[in-house]
Amino acid sequence: MTAIHSMRLMTAIALVAGCTERAEGTAPAANPRVPSAGIALPPVTLTGLLPQGARVEEQLTTDLDGDGVPEVVVLSSLEDADLAKEEGVTKAQLRMNLELGVHVFATRNGGLVELGAAAMTGGPQPLKITPIEGGGARRFVVASALHCGASCAGIELHLIGVREGRFEALLDRDRVDKGEVRISADNALEVREAMYSAGDEPEQVAVKVTRYVLRGPALVVGAQRTEPLPGRGR
Repeated sequence: MTAIHSMRLMTAIALVAGCTERAEGTAPAANPRVPSAGIALPPVTLTGLLPQGARVEEQLTTDLDGDGVPEVVVLSSLEDADLAKEEGVTKAQLRMNLELGVHVFATRNGGLVELGAAAMTGGPQPLKITPIEGGGARRFVVASALHCGASCAGIELHLIGVREGRFEALLDRDRVDKGEVRISADNALEVREAMYSAGDEPEQVAVKVTRYVLRGPALVVGAQRTEPLPGRGR
């Protein structure tokens, strides 16, 4: 067993034991104000469009760029072949170390054409479709993967859109510590992450909240604030 795979196996075992608290690493919460992403389409096939051996974790149909023509969003997964060979690795551990892809397809002439894809590694979380402040009629894909160690350590986070028929990767954060994502009442993307005290034994003392909004074609930080944990004071 190589050092790398030994470390990954230890991480996988630890995450199965420790990733039970939703508060320590959560998928974006459902937004009840956003209509269902489902749009009726004739049957389409994904044959030959995903990596060989990939599994479809989730498939959504929605109009991302607001032109009235729906796109198809697919979350695909592949098991880590090397990790799968390690003795004692369980299916649950493999699912927390998946190679994930978020694929966006245009619907053309009764078929699908891939516009682009974003790659993630970790445990798959449900995709969310939402408007974003400044985005007008467009909708965006919030995709995340759970990262775990001795406790649930955070998420990898992506925000994806389509503009004038082109794939846009608007946000790519490979680690949000003890991360959580929310859509605010005014449709800002709020990313919440842990803040720690200084010293040899740091403790979480607050949550940093970053609000992302669109200004023209760019996703920008609209505001930031710090929220102390209950009992920590201000």
